[in-house]
Amino acid sequence: MFVQRLVFAPALGKFPDLRALLTERVKQRQAEGVDAALAVAIDPTPDGAWFAMNIRHADLAALEAFRDRNAADAGFQAWNAKLVPLLGRNPAGDISETLSVPPPGGPVRFIQRITFRPAPGRLPELRAMQMERVKQRQADGARVGLAVTLGGEEGSETIFFALHASLKDFEATRQKLGADPAAQLFVQRISTLMTRPPRVTLAEILVPFKP
Repeated sequence: MFVQRLVFAPALGKFPDLRALLTERVKQRQAEGVDAALAVAIDPTPDGAWFAMNIRHADLAALEAFRDRNAADAGFQAWNAKLVPLLGRNPAGDISETLSVPPPGGPVRFIQRITFRPAPGRLPELRAMQMERVKQRQADGARVGLAVTLGGEEGSETIFFALHASLKDFEATRQKLGADPAAQLFVQRISTLMTRPPRVTLAEILVPFKP
């Protein structure tokens, strides 16, 4: 499975309008059969607040077909014309391949995303260590997963993500991992494989993926 992630930052004073437009759009896309979801950052980066629209595709051929349909869709062009005036900067994003899907469970309200930039030549080692750790966490009942981006100007990154029912659940997990020697050892081990500290974001899910 592949995930196309589109990140939208609102222009000054346009946060409510952008939220409404994106929420309406994702729900419309779901009604059309598109596997889409929407989240909003609750810990904005130094660049400000953002929304993330995530669209899942079975494979890259499905992603290509989706892009082709959008390019030929007058409705998509009309929607994009409404979107542009609400943005503070050009949309960003990435395409990633899901390596491990979080186990099923109850409702999810928050998602933590941790992005790792591997040092040159260390991606396979970093990926293997993270996959092993994800399997351990899943065996302990954690709803975590792993993905890898298809690349970019600086190459591929790995993405660890964790699903939480509430901020209380998120805080309990943080405290548990903070007191876990195995977790601390893992952090020390992978730090030697990266070119910079990982980027951590926490977002609230506004429109979840349909079951």
